[in-house]
Amino acid sequence: MSLLISKYRLNLSDAVISIKSLNLGFVKSTGYANLRCVWAVGCPSELEPARYLRDRPDDPNHPTAEKFPDGFMELFPGVNVPDIVATPCCSQFAVSRKRVRDRPIDDYIRYRDWLVNTTLPTDVSGRIFEYSWHSTLLPFLARDVLI
Repeated sequence: MSLLISKYRLNLSDAVISIKSLNLGFVKSTGYANLRCVWAVGCPSELEPARYLRDRPDDPNHPTAEKFPDGFMELFPGVNVPDIVATPCCSQFAVSRKRVRDRPIDDYIRYRDWLVNTTLPTDVSGRIFEYSWHSTLLPFLARDVLI
């Protein structure tokens, strides 16, 4: 069975249960909800981008940590690189139509172009984006606190 067409992820959590239990009123009122409740991967502090930007360590065992600061600055020009990135892994979330439309289309074009044109390996670029979804979809004021 292909994991791409299965309702199960590698962590064996059942997405059908999450979707059936989803409180649409909450998603509409907040605009965004992470569907992953297991914080074992990605939290409480998966990456330290500000330190990697400042120190530029040679860290071949952690290519996402090495490349995240530059990727973040390309994805979010003018936004300070966060000290810590902590978010549940795997890009499992619900977002309201309004929240998607709150962000200018040029931002989405920039995200797409970055993914298409980056020279980073797909596993690294994918993880950079995975650790950035909440930054694109949370309200602008809360984003600085929650990145």
